[in-house]
Amino acid sequence: MWVGHLHLLLWSLFIFKCGYLASADVQISASTRTFKFAICDGLANQRIALIHGLLISYITDRVAVLPQIETASKIIPLSDLIDVPYLIDNLKGVIKIINSEDYNPVGQVSVLNTRRRRRTIEEWKSETDINLHINCAYNVIDATVEPYISMFWRIDRALQFNEATMAIASNIANRIGTEYGYTALHFRIEDDWVHHCAKWEKMNDDGIRDNCMTYTNEIANVLAIERVPTDRPLYIAGGFSLEFIETNFLFQELSKKYKIVSKESYLDLGSVIPNIKLSRREFVAAIDFILCSNALLFIGNSVSTFSAYIELKRMQNMDPVFHYNAGDIPLKPSIPLSHLGDLLTANRPNKPLKWVFTLTLSREDDTVPLGLAKVAIASAIKNTNLDPVCILYVSENNVGARWEENIIKWM
Repeated sequence: MWVGHLHLLLWSLFIFKCGYLASADVQISASTRTFKFAICDGLANQRIALIHGLLISYITDRVAVLPQIETASKIIPLSDLIDVPYLIDNLKGVIKIINSEDYNPVGQVSVLNTRRRRRTIEEWKSETDINLHINCAYNVIDATVEPYISMFWRIDRALQFNEATMAIASNIANRIGTEYGYTALHFRIEDDWVHHCAKWEKMNDDGIRDNCMTYTNEIANVLAIERVPTDRPLYIAGGFSLEFIETNFLFQELSKKYKIVSKESYLDLGSVIPNIKLSRREFVAAIDFILCSNALLFIGNSVSTFSAYIELKRMQNMDPVFHYNAGDIPLKPSIPLSHLGDLLTANRPNKPLKWVFTLTLSREDDTVPLGLAKVAIASAIKNTNLDPVCILYVSENNVGARWEENIIKWM
């Protein structure tokens, strides 16, 4: 049923019209100032580049030329990923937008090499050339003041995935969800991530670069300490196969408490990928982005641009979120929260302070330490908002003893 429905869905939704209706509303003349830019790298970087490109068009009062998506083997229209009519309609009267296929610049074209260089608003405004073209627009503008911060998030809200991608993600979400919804975890342990972290942590700058792999091996303990609900499924985002999830020891630790699910639990990627123009990487990332954004709780790795973007987006919207690797969010200076987001974050009830203590269960007749611990725990719960976390050691001779099990149950 699901596979047959999926094939019908793909044929009916992924065959999109190439032109965008709003392109006809924009007329290019000798006096029309245009801005053409590219997007690059992974899905989150592409999204940031798209927002920054549109933001520069807004700031400089230029017609934005929508970029195409460059995969490893081909170039495809943006509409194969993004709902372009929705984007244009929601920014109508704010930013003029034209399809790259309809773009024929009039007059001289000036090309700027801005790769990885952040320019100020004043620098962008000072460009007087009629037709301005740049390479990837990722993080090429320092627009961390109002009203540009709010405009960033307005463009973000206008960026919806196309109908086909949304339909597939929605179908998966409906199959995952219980009456309690689901939690999403973007867990980075792939080989390419390990290599990336080794390079990232050696970069010499003012940033703190020691948390890329922090608490990776303790992920089950992190979720337990943060009291992540165990009565709803845990969706694993990323490129992991079901076989890997079922055999990797870190996921096995999680599976002791959580019902673990992934895209492949409900979707035959082998039958889907050949019917779409997106690369497998972009498609899988888009599905994960939707499911992580809509989860009741999202947990990510703050060094990952994908995780960090979703975390900041959820902070802006006041949705539950945290990252498991501790430390800061390196992306935050580039994508600050609006005044509203900062206000909501500042007024959000503080998470209870963790009170970590140790307890040893050595023998049944040694009741003094246990009695003191019970009094301390009861007092903390009654008189403070501390969140008790016990590191428990049980001697080998007592593992499985009824009294030891009762103590753990009491805790």
